[in-house]
Amino acid sequence: MKLPKGSLKWKITYILAYPIARFILGIKVYGRENIPKEGPVILAPNHRSYIDPPAIGFATTRETYFLAKEELFKFKPFALLIKFYNAIPLKRSIEAREALIYAIEKLKNNEVVTIFPEGTRNKTKEKLLSFKLGVAFLALNTNSKVVPIYIKNNDGRAFIKPFLWILRIKPLKIYIGKPIDPSNFENNRKGQVELTKALYNALMELIDNN
Repeated sequence: MKLPKGSLKWKITYILAYPIARFILGIKVYGRENIPKEGPVILAPNHRSYIDPPAIGFATTRETYFLAKEELFKFKPFALLIKFYNAIPLKRSIEAREALIYAIEKLKNNEVVTIFPEGTRNKTKEKLLSFKLGVAFLALNTNSKVVPIYIKNNDGRAFIKPFLWILRIKPLKIYIGKPIDPSNFENNRKGQVELTKALYNALMELIDNN
C-alpha cells in the first residue's frame, strides 16, 4: 500500500479505507502511473453511481477535490461529510461560477480536481452521455492535464452492487488512461469543443478495450 500525496486526513482515511476497498470489495485499479505526480490535474471519470467519488478517491495517487451537484448538500449531515472530503457544490445556474472560480484556484495551486464530464449520473443504456464543456474550459484556462478514467461495473441497483463486488461476480475495476495535454488545443470555444471530443474518445476507448 502506497499512500497518496495530500493532507493528513486524506492519508488517514486512505489507510482506514484500504482494507475495505481492496480486500472486501475487491476494487482493482489499473494505470495509476498515468496520473501526473505534479502540477494541476483534472480527473474525468464516467459516472453511473454514488460510489464513483469514493472510488476515485481510492484510485488516485494524489488528494483530489470534487465538483458535486448541489442536490447532494441538502441533507446537512451528509453535506458536512462530503465537504470534509473536499466536495465543492456546483449549482446548475449562473451561480456555478463560484464553484468554477474555486476549482480554478485549486488548479492554479497545482492541486487535483475531479469533474464528471457527463455532468450527471448516466442512468441510460448508453456507454456515455454527451460531455459538457466544463472540463475543457478549466483545463485550457489553468493549463491542467486531463486524465480520463473508466469505472467499470459501477451500474445497477445500489443494494445489490456491493454483494456482486464482494463475491467477485462483477468486480469494481478502475482504468486510468493517459493524460490529455491542453497545450495541444487553442484556448477558445473551438479548442474547448476539440478537447472535449478528445476526452470523450479517450474515455470511450477505455470502455471499449476493457
